[in-house]
Amino acid sequence: MKRLGFIMISIFSCLCFVGFGQTVGGFQGHQYHVLSAGQFVYPELDSLNNPVEIPQNPSDDFSLAWYAPFKHPGDASCYDKLELGVQLADPINRRIIKERGTKGAINPFNPEEVDVYAEFFYKLGNKWFGPVRINGFYYEDYKRQTDDWSKVETDHNFRIRYAPPLVGAYKCKVTTVLKDRDTLSNTEFLFNCTESSNKGFVNVGENKRYLNVGDEPYFPVGQNLTGPNKKTLSIEWGNKVAPPYMYEDFYELMGELSDNGANYFRYIVSPWQSEIEFEHLGYYGNRMSNAWEFDNILDTAKALDMKMHYNMAMHYTFESPSIYTMTYWDWSAKGDPLSPIYKEDAACWWDNDKGYCYRNELDMVNPSDFLSDSTAISFYKRRLRYMVARWGYSTSIGVMELLSEANNFGQQGIIDHDTRNGKTGCYRVPDTANIAEEPYHDRPEEIIPDLMAWQIEMCRYIKEDLGHTQHPIALNYTGTPDSENGDYAYYSDYVDIASYNSYFLSVNKAEKTYRKVTEFYHNEKSEENYLNKPMMNSEYGTGAGTYRCDGNAGFIRRACLTPFTGTTTSGITWDCHLNEFEVWQYLRPMRELLEGIPLDAENWSVQKPMVQNNNSVEVFHLRKGEWGQNSKIVGAISNRTFNYWTQGDTVTCLDSTKRPIDAYVKMIDYNAEDLDKSAMRFKNMGSRKSYQIHWFNAITGDFISTTIQTSSSFGRLSLVFPGVLTGSKERPILFFQICRSDVSFKP
Repeated sequence: MKRLGFIMISIFSCLCFVGFGQTVGGFQGHQYHVLSAGQFVYPELDSLNNPVEIPQNPSDDFSLAWYAPFKHPGDASCYDKLELGVQLADPINRRIIKERGTKGAINPFNPEEVDVYAEFFYKLGNKWFGPVRINGFYYEDYKRQTDDWSKVETDHNFRIRYAPPLVGAYKCKVTTVLKDRDTLSNTEFLFNCTESSNKGFVNVGENKRYLNVGDEPYFPVGQNLTGPNKKTLSIEWGNKVAPPYMYEDFYELMGELSDNGANYFRYIVSPWQSEIEFEHLGYYGNRMSNAWEFDNILDTAKALDMKMHYNMAMHYTFESPSIYTMTYWDWSAKGDPLSPIYKEDAACWWDNDKGYCYRNELDMVNPSDFLSDSTAISFYKRRLRYMVARWGYSTSIGVMELLSEANNFGQQGIIDHDTRNGKTGCYRVPDTANIAEEPYHDRPEEIIPDLMAWQIEMCRYIKEDLGHTQHPIALNYTGTPDSENGDYAYYSDYVDIASYNSYFLSVNKAEKTYRKVTEFYHNEKSEENYLNKPMMNSEYGTGAGTYRCDGNAGFIRRACLTPFTGTTTSGITWDCHLNEFEVWQYLRPMRELLEGIPLDAENWSVQKPMVQNNNSVEVFHLRKGEWGQNSKIVGAISNRTFNYWTQGDTVTCLDSTKRPIDAYVKMIDYNAEDLDKSAMRFKNMGSRKSYQIHWFNAITGDFISTTIQTSSSFGRLSLVFPGVLTGSKERPILFFQICRSDVSFKP
């Protein structure tokens, strides 16, 4: 059969070499099609397990194969994974696969020693446009056992992954450069790309407030997931990486989150799970099982139709030691002068603790030096290069976030080995002797220029040097970056999204979030602070452990109110990683409420919250860009007396010193007639226009009713809700959608 100028011959239903590797769904044959001299060629098979070798074509310098999509070689699908395999000649390959440190060995993770890449060209009319360069990566295959992984032999140890974005004809040429001297290449080949159901990559909308997937609106609603972990969430306090069975549990957890209506989750690459570089600088061979499992995490996300907020590094590794008493996975080695150890506290450090490879192999005791050291920067870029090469193809990654809580870089904790309440362990203690350091706060004039420059350079490297612009890149801080001391990293042209983590205990936290996002960063009247970019709450919580005893009030309020504060996502809760207290069920109503609303295309914007004078009831809402009689509004009306204090155990859990004003501690039910209607009305709705208001129970998502109201002669529309706004979980929050009576709310 002839297609696009090359011949494809199928034998035994296109089956070729067969190996086995475990995926989320069980075992799957890793089959491929040989590419030789630009043609798809298949060997005759003595049997399925004994293929006859294909002689190497003289015009090709190495073995090349088409792995995915397998069923129809030469036919790819838009935005879906196209995977090629590359195997170099045996004399070269024997040097590549030797153990690290062997004399004469080639480090396959160092592109200066071996650089495998593909160049893709797209045909438009009679002309070829390109190339788009996609870097290859070293690959090892595995099978998952209960407590470990067993390596599975693969015929192609280098892989190239690409997601073609356009329907039509492509050609591809694969090249390998050895130690910047010998250039090896294969004959270019042709393939075709067809339509698919994949909508493409997440992207920032034209109006810089909301996200799209391809051309369709996308509002992320989800949860932070810590990744593979113990049921006690304690693996990070040990010195072993997550074993295989924890990944199996994690895939089930991802499914549970999806089943509860989430379309998004945040995942932080950490040294005890998906990190590829911790023990060895620039060599990831001992962590290829981690990379293999991360392949499966993305495959699972794709199957569940969820997007990942991909945070590419955990800040703990840059602390000495971590303030959360993680002494093994931090920067420091045992006995470091920056990690004060009293003799009686030595048990808090593992005897084999050599510290992060950047500290250990570069003899860099102070993590602050990492930010400006040229050798460290070079190695870290190599790490990012591998991650982008292996996973940059995936549309299941929504946003790439460079580093979690950048402003915690270099901080230290003082740790005490003690027995408290009958439990012996390591505890963080107050730094009364001023031994520990928090560079971002203690010496901002020194750390901020380096931290800002490092983050911007890494974002620039991804976008320009690697040419990877498919995923928006976010920078993440806890709280607010210190702009007074010059931290303007958010404002760099290489940064697409401003992400921040918000922890404090307050009943009116949603209102405060609105002020921070809209009145500070998105305030066009502020020449100094105005940020024309979407903002995300990557971690959202109280920081007070209230989720354990507040009757789910905190999670419900976060899920239902944060989408109307000006952020481009719902607040992504940090607590409840294992769906404790079955809180994830409250995500579905919000996702369904906003799904399909073209927030960017119609230039929807957040509006100032409307709050009753007695602070008991609040309204948060978004409004379509076109005001007047064609206005559309979506929002929530909330009873603030449903909160941490009225639903929780204020004696054993909640800090009594932070108790709010009396209006927030007494639970009260409200009817519409109990409220001051002048505080609950929308302006500029057109004179004497009829509107339909659709009401939903925010807790269950159930439709309640549709009411019809008419705007006043002055264009004001009062919000009169049906039934009772309870102070209990029964119906403390109502969702509403408002539009003219003669139109539908959603397109």
